[in-house]
Amino acid sequence: NYKLNKKNKNETQVAFFYTLKVLHKEGLFKEKKEKVFINSIIKQTNRVIEYYGTFGFTAHIFLFSMLEARYKFGKSPNKIQDYVYSEMRKAKAPIENRLKAILYLFTENPGHSFFKKVKDIQDVKNLNKYMKEVDNTARDIALSLLEKYMYGKLDIYPFMATDDAGLIKMLQDTKPDYIFKYDVMEIPVHKKINKDMGKKHLKFFETSSPKNGVFFQDGSLKEVMDTYKNKKDNFMSLIMDKDK
Repeated sequence: NYKLNKKNKNETQVAFFYTLKVLHKEGLFKEKKEKVFINSIIKQTNRVIEYYGTFGFTAHIFLFSMLEARYKFGKSPNKIQDYVYSEMRKAKAPIENRLKAILYLFTENPGHSFFKKVKDIQDVKNLNKYMKEVDNTARDIALSLLEKYMYGKLDIYPFMATDDAGLIKMLQDTKPDYIFKYDVMEIPVHKKINKDMGKKHLKFFETSSPKNGVFFQDGSLKEVMDTYKNKKDNFMSLIMDKDK
């Protein structure tokens, strides 16, 4: 149900279109005709929805990898970083600068409030509840990946209007040293992480040709989703088998 469709009976889509109609009726938009307004939303959204979906599944794969690494290697920063980079490359998922910053936060400050709901992987009492927390944390990571399209266009993170203290602290503690503008993107850059990559993790990022780079458009949404499903199954098995 990723694509928006007025005929879709999915309750989320029905609620979404109902909300749009109410907003239009209140006169909050320029379009005089409701049909034109709704169709415009559908056209604009469906053009990029697979891209945003890829962000979501990539964030989940990334978080699963971090938690697996913590489970396997304790608090060893280099081993955790190597493992996460390796798993992301296996998944053919691009490692955004924001993800690198979150990974360093995870290894340097494992008790950070952003990870408090998911960090105790060794002591999961209620698997369903825990997986919901994992899902919520991964969604926050996915939203933060949109930053490269936000700098200079909107006030910082207005789309995340939140009172989640852990998330706010994460955004503050992963603030980039500067922003590199390229085409329509404004990319966050972290000097310390770049320096470390050259010393410790270059094998995951060095390529003989730009064609060997990993980009979001390289795989279909279905491929990324399938990778996510397999990763989730393996992650849950790891947790459930911990006492065996």
